[in-house]
Amino acid sequence: INYIRKLPKKPYPAMTGKSVTTFNISNRLLEDIQQHVTSCANILSALSDIVLEYEKTSGYNCGRLGNSWASFQYKDSALLTHTHYSSLISGVLYLQVDNNSSKIIFNNVNPFLEYLPKKHLTTYTYNKMSFEPTVGKLIVFPSWLPHGSDTELNKSDERIIISFNTELII
Repeated sequence: INYIRKLPKKPYPAMTGKSVTTFNISNRLLEDIQQHVTSCANILSALSDIVLEYEKTSGYNCGRLGNSWASFQYKDSALLTHTHYSSLISGVLYLQVDNNSSKIIFNNVNPFLEYLPKKHLTTYTYNKMSFEPTVGKLIVFPSWLPHGSDTELNKSDERIIISFNTELII
């Protein structure tokens, strides 16, 4: 956290309210962290192992770690619903969150979801699925899956995450 606090940050259109990010399509924050933060000397290897496990489970070639960045959200900010283009899978690692931090919400993209009659709600019939952030939690998901904080505003004083994408190896 101390390392990324010192990096240049800027506002980003997908984030509203008081929020900043180190995002740049060519930014490789995880590589910088591994090189400059002794306690994170194996972060790329650990995350690469998780990407490989995701490949085994999904059956898809997910590529290798690509760009990565940090985002800082402050009280009453929000993350607009978006996807990650030019990537196969994406991830978010929660570095600093508390009980007031906004959840991540994934939208169900099934076009027939509203059309089909439901007998009862299940995890397959909901329009959205949310996950509570906790320090150290890593969520990996397909980059095409729309996600954000929906209409929920962040209520914590400071919410810090690292996000990453993968890139296809050709």
